[in-house]
Amino acid sequence: MSDFWSSLLSGFVGGGLISLITTHWSNKHKDRSDQRVEDKVTLHTLISLRSELNALYNRYHSQAGNVLENTPAQDAPAIYFPVEEDYFPIYRNNTFIIGKINREQTVENVVNCYILASALFDSIRYNNGLCQKFSDLESELRRCDTNGRSDKISNDISMARNAIVSYWSELQKLHYELKRIASLAYTGLTEEIDQRRKCLGR
Repeated sequence: MSDFWSSLLSGFVGGGLISLITTHWSNKHKDRSDQRVEDKVTLHTLISLRSELNALYNRYHSQAGNVLENTPAQDAPAIYFPVEEDYFPIYRNNTFIIGKINREQTVENVVNCYILASALFDSIRYNNGLCQKFSDLESELRRCDTNGRSDKISNDISMARNAIVSYWSELQKLHYELKRIASLAYTGLTEEIDQRRKCLGR
């Protein structure tokens, strides 16, 4: 009788132990699988973020950056640069991914890049306002037929022109700082992406 109970107990213990080991292995395998899926999502999001940064900077440089680099402040044109409302959809919707970047300096460069870009675009909008005022005054001067009024408008045009020249220097400072930070952010993201690809065995 005692042998029967001993065998039965051994069966329960053995079966329970096997079940425990199997469950532990399954959970561990599931955790690894879930982590791999999460790592892939992070990788693809970082690739998208890098693509957004690259496309954004190239578009900006072709429209405004190139002009800022090649035009001295004293020759600043009264030019209107188109600026859209939201240039950063991927960044704005995936800011939590930034915290998963391993290198702290890369995190700082990416965040600073987007902050500088936002500041520069706001400054370009302000510059557009100055140029619009200058253009409106020139149009008003052409329509004006009173000498007294004409003198005042000419003076206003001169002041508006000086404001454009002065602000052009500020735009150039922001442009060169953005150019520097954007390059660092792009390089850091590329290093992060390459490292994650190796970890995933891609």
